[in-house]
Amino acid sequence: RHPAVAASLTNIGSVYQQQLNFPEALARYNQALDIYKALPKEQAADQSATLSNIGAVYQGMGQFELALKHYEQALDLDLQLHGLNHPDVASTYRNLSIVYGEMGNSRNEAEFAQREFLIKVKIFG
Repeated sequence: RHPAVAASLTNIGSVYQQQLNFPEALARYNQALDIYKALPKEQAADQSATLSNIGAVYQGMGQFELALKHYEQALDLDLQLHGLNHPDVASTYRNLSIVYGEMGNSRNEAEFAQREFLIKVKIFG
């Protein structure tokens, strides 16, 4: 239950994800997530990234509701850790926008794209 083990599991999950072996990717990401959840709050950023990775796998599988669920969990953690105006929050808004677009929900797609844009303007000018 060490963060280095979780990081290795995440790396393995990424390899499986690139190979489109989604069940194995999910297994490794979920193992990593279990480790991160048991660690002190300092590892919450890694937990958020892992939730986003899981969301991306579900997105790749066309399971958009599960993708949204995991991206929303990542967003909640990002907001707790960083507040609204942070690149991680903007990135998660972008992920949500893409999934809504893939679902044909152009209203939510535009809303989350706009949120991403506003954060990036605040951060980067």
